[in-house]
Amino acid sequence: MLEPYGLAVTVKALKPAKVGTRRFAEGSTITVPNAVPLSVVDEQFTDGRYVLHVDVAAGSLSVAAHLAGKLARTLDHRLRLAEAGRLRGKPVKVPANLHAGAFTSGALTGVPGQFTQVDVSGAVALSSGRAADLVLVAGQTPLQSSDVLNLAQITANRLDTGLAG
Repeated sequence: MLEPYGLAVTVKALKPAKVGTRRFAEGSTITVPNAVPLSVVDEQFTDGRYVLHVDVAAGSLSVAAHLAGKLARTLDHRLRLAEAGRLRGKPVKVPANLHAGAFTSGALTGVPGQFTQVDVSGAVALSSGRAADLVLVAGQTPLQSSDVLNLAQITANRLDTGLAG
């Protein structure tokens, strides 16, 4: 599905964490030209009447799979605490100057299932430790290097904010 945009994608089944009654996991690696590959693990499982879902992106499939399994077990534990009325927490702080849809005007646009082709020079992929972020940008005019640098800085700040929480 992403190959027409110059992105190579490989997908494989993975062994999911031993949580819930039914479960599956799959890993995808997206290769962007002139950038570090991005691996994403999608792990889902059922627990009673709930379907729980964990997605993790990392620089390698093994790192993403390890963290996805750990987060799946944590999520299952939090569900059990919530069902028992013992889940405690505080709201996540939203950083200033970020708002929903900040990048939607420049992302792959069009009717669902129909996308505008993207010049992959508008792709920004960043990673920090176990976290990664991939932003694809398209516009009516060619991207300038200053636009890509600004987007990279915004994305880096968003990634840093997510890691700090």
